[in-house]
Amino acid sequence: MKSKNHVTICWATDLHLNFKEGNRDFFDKVVYTEADAVFITGDVAEAKNVSEYLLEMDDKFDRPIYFVLGNHDYYGGSMEAVRREMTNLTSTIDNLYWLPEAGVCGLTNDVAVVGVDGWYDGRYGKSDPPKIIMNDWKIIDELQGFKYDHGKLLDELRKIAKAEADLARVYLTEAAMEYSTVYFLTHVPPWVEAAWHIYHHSDECWSPWFTSKVLGDVLEEVAAEFPITNFEVLAGHTHSSGELLVSSNLRCRTGKAKYGAPDIADMICIKKR
Repeated sequence: MKSKNHVTICWATDLHLNFKEGNRDFFDKVVYTEADAVFITGDVAEAKNVSEYLLEMDDKFDRPIYFVLGNHDYYGGSMEAVRREMTNLTSTIDNLYWLPEAGVCGLTNDVAVVGVDGWYDGRYGKSDPPKIIMNDWKIIDELQGFKYDHGKLLDELRKIAKAEADLARVYLTEAAMEYSTVYFLTHVPPWVEAAWHIYHHSDECWSPWFTSKVLGDVLEEVAAEFPITNFEVLAGHTHSSGELLVSSNLRCRTGKAKYGAPDIADMICIKKR
């Protein structure tokens, strides 16, 4: 890290780099910030090109990139194959950190970043029957077989979400035992109050597929177990910005995004102690 007194982080989310031919303006903007590292909270591109865009960002930014995947990153492929690809890619590229694989990453002596991709679990709002049909259920291999059986689909979504939450618990606990502040990156907001859409919370039709209650429960439990540790959750998925203070040591922020116009969600300054 370059700064002696602080670390600066450039946070971006829902980039959807495949929606635009050429992304030089976004790449240049990130480089211009002179940030020490980059956080990305999912939806880089799609299954066929997510690695390509990650490699391009690695080349342009030349600084650590800590990222999780979103639902779009599996479009046109399988979750298993994309995750295997991320494991192989990040094992050979020093500056790329896929957080579910990287584990606890120290940013300073007091601050660490961890994360999981996360997944929505249909536990908020009206999910049975679904009022909204997600493209995920049509073009992600693992979900296609359930698209005509909603009960089995919901069971599968909750299975995926729970596995993500279980992994989050391990990393959050490990980080909280060593660091006073833990940044947690995920794609799907863990609380319905954090699933912002144009300055309002997602309604009961959208919220089942834009929240992960099981992950929120884990975050609240770990935050209660470590009351003097500060937990900062960064999420995407909703394409709208908002902030939720869950408890005195647990805060969640979602980042604004627009298809075809990748941009920086925010700059984060972490003071060194």
